[in-house]
Amino acid sequence: MAELDGRALVSTSLSAFVHSNPGLLSGLRGAGTSAQVIALRSQASGEDDEVGVVVVNSHLFFADPAPHVRAVQAALLLEAALMTRGRLRGVFEEQAGVVLCGDLNSDSASGVVELLSKGLLSPGHRDWARGYPFQWGDMAKKGTQFLQTKLLDDCQDMWQRAGEMRAKAHSTADGRRESLRRARECLWALQGAEQGRNDNSHSREWEELRAAVKAHDGQLSPALKALVARRRTLGTSPVLAQCMLRVEAGLPPLPSSVGALAPLSLGETQQVLERLRELEIMVERDGEVRQAEQDELVAKSPMGLGDATAAPPDNDRVHFCALGSGLRISHALQLGHGMEATQHSPLMQGGVRFSVPLTALQAEQRRRSHAAEEDEAGEGERELAALVSELQALGSCTHAVLGYRAVLDWIFVDKERFEISQTAPVFPLGSLALPDCDFPSDHIPVCTDIVFNKRVAGEGGR
Repeated sequence: MAELDGRALVSTSLSAFVHSNPGLLSGLRGAGTSAQVIALRSQASGEDDEVGVVVVNSHLFFADPAPHVRAVQAALLLEAALMTRGRLRGVFEEQAGVVLCGDLNSDSASGVVELLSKGLLSPGHRDWARGYPFQWGDMAKKGTQFLQTKLLDDCQDMWQRAGEMRAKAHSTADGRRESLRRARECLWALQGAEQGRNDNSHSREWEELRAAVKAHDGQLSPALKALVARRRTLGTSPVLAQCMLRVEAGLPPLPSSVGALAPLSLGETQQVLERLRELEIMVERDGEVRQAEQDELVAKSPMGLGDATAAPPDNDRVHFCALGSGLRISHALQLGHGMEATQHSPLMQGGVRFSVPLTALQAEQRRRSHAAEEDEAGEGERELAALVSELQALGSCTHAVLGYRAVLDWIFVDKERFEISQTAPVFPLGSLALPDCDFPSDHIPVCTDIVFNKRVAGEGGR
């Protein structure tokens, strides 16, 4: 159990909750997340008016299915900040302020942002139910083990066994979730094989399978086992991935004729996608049921209302209390973030003027503008202007990839000690996806000016 200045960083109530949730425990152990905690002193107002500042910076776990892992990580960041602030009591005349920042991989609707900005995360927040099914591990490896141990070992008719296993798996919420995870891993593998391989390795692997089936007197199972033996997984073998997709989607088995062995046809691929969408809907409903059960539990408990029935937290600690599959987390800090600032001033950071971000789209817009001078209709320019307008309507973001844009990077400041003076506009216009030629990362920096408030720094003190 981690300690800071002789005090346990992880409370017994938090530890008990984490150990009761194997998925959460595996995520916290496997993520390997670290944080920087530093205590600073400001002498801007003179040596007699030194003010302390505790700065915490971290990069929280990235996996989308694990928002509960990030919520606990954020709580531990708060715990470290509060305990460090407590250690500075007596060093400064005023209590030290806190700044917590980083790539939190959490958008404005997340439990992390709710906890940091409101001081309370309810055990009924959707992130607990969303994260409950999460399990750490290499799904490609796990799926390959499933294929090998459940279907290929000691089985005369693997396809009959596959149907039985599929029916059994789809009869429970956990089984449906695991089946969907294996299927998605297979789809990603096939997508990667199509996009990243130009050496015909996909076709060669099917040729190898045909030769192996022929060598084993027309038996498919030994040929597939030979692929696994060559350290192939669902993530690296298109043949294994397509075989597993047939199982998960309930498609007819691979043909017994060696000459007919071939990748999924277009029609079969469409069937796979339709049936996996049905499975995805079932998994979503399982999550809704789990959330409804948790909501009912929270509604019956005064703890879910955030009232005073739970023990108030120590000002230097974070308070934890488990309820069902959720955790009530509260703290005494009053934190605000830079997105609340209304005064936007041009700021410079690393040569990028954030008030007018230079993106690939803007560069392309300028290029096409010159080309449009020779194009009376200017059709290309109008198309690009429409695309830019659509992107502007999406609002600000600090992270943009195809299909997803959000503010994931945050600067939270102690409102009792600081005031937010100004913040740089956060990517109001951008490319379809990052990185691009102007931003070499898939995240955009967040820049905020803060000042000590008057009651801390004195009149005119910054």
